[in-house]
Amino acid sequence: MNSDLPAGQWEGRDAAAWQSDWRVPAVHLFQRVSSTSDVAQRLAEAGAAAGTTVITDEQTAGRGQAGRTWTAAPGQSLLLSVLLRADSGVDPGSAPLRVGLAAATAIEDATGLDVCIKWPNDLLLHDGGKLAGLLCEAASGTGGTRIVAGIGINVLQAAHDFPADLRQRAVSLHMAGSVTARATLVRAILDRLRPFHVPPPPLDARTLQALAARDALRGHQVDIDGTTAGVALGIAADGCLIVRAGDRARRVRSGSVRRTRSPDAADTVAGQPTGNEHGSRQTRRAETPR
Repeated sequence: MNSDLPAGQWEGRDAAAWQSDWRVPAVHLFQRVSSTSDVAQRLAEAGAAAGTTVITDEQTAGRGQAGRTWTAAPGQSLLLSVLLRADSGVDPGSAPLRVGLAAATAIEDATGLDVCIKWPNDLLLHDGGKLAGLLCEAASGTGGTRIVAGIGINVLQAAHDFPADLRQRAVSLHMAGSVTARATLVRAILDRLRPFHVPPPPLDARTLQALAARDALRGHQVDIDGTTAGVALGIAADGCLIVRAGDRARRVRSGSVRRTRSPDAADTVAGQPTGNEHGSRQTRRAETPR
């Protein structure tokens, strides 16, 4: 049974008004869906254009990394999926990092908060609290590869709104002192994602620099899928996480990564300070590709 419930308006305006305001091919609004990405996939299969955006106030089966669910009470989060395109035969593996960078800088622009990227698809605030999650799902078809970028951002929650097992790890914009409207965030994210086409790997030097400035793992001891892995050295041009164990470095292409301790003087990368030392906002914005 389809439990999707369309909405006539979102944040006081209808889909046509938001479509014009955000300069996208189409906007689809829902009070409730199983997953905005499921809706976006169906629209993509029907020929929807890149930039088509799906927004809901509630998800009943929102997906996260490794099959996890995204938990949010109605109206408290920004829940959207955006249809992106990539060239046929292109590995879309860098998509989560590119979308994460776009979302991180959009949140910074809209709120003034510093946002870190935790490889491969989480956004954290400077204190380590998880603010947002991303999931990019790719499929090939006529006209190339389509990528549905699902983005969930905690906006209005107070600490007690999160399940007990998440309260020590999750944070919202409200908890961080921001009163930014959800519609402002959507505009900023869509502006950063234009032209809704994901370039092929490798990541260029400017993008790698912008990612490094926000890297929440670099220089930290990490576990991968519950096993001690070593020290995260940064993100490679192919989108992999580079991890050093002893005198050997390896590329990690997938997995659930968790920081296990803060860096110490021994954990340095190419002679540079490690950890969450991001520099000024002005410097970071100048480094960020649009």
